[in-house]
Amino acid sequence: LIQLLKYTFEQGGLSLSDISKPENYTPMTICRNSYELLRLILKDNPQNRKYMTKYAKIVQGHVS
Repeated sequence: LIQLLKYTFEQGGLSLSDISKPENYTPMTICRNSYELLRLILKDNPQNRKYMTKYAKIVQGHVS
């Protein structure tokens, strides 16, 4: 999931302002679903949260 999100914003050339445009509906939906899946994977699972810390900067850059 992280690689997919990384590709979308870094190599795919989309910015946070671009992702909300109607022509980017599919990438936006994929990103939204990916973040929802990550949230569910991390919920109530300390081991997964610990693993995810190395990707925190990537995720924070997309959210902020």
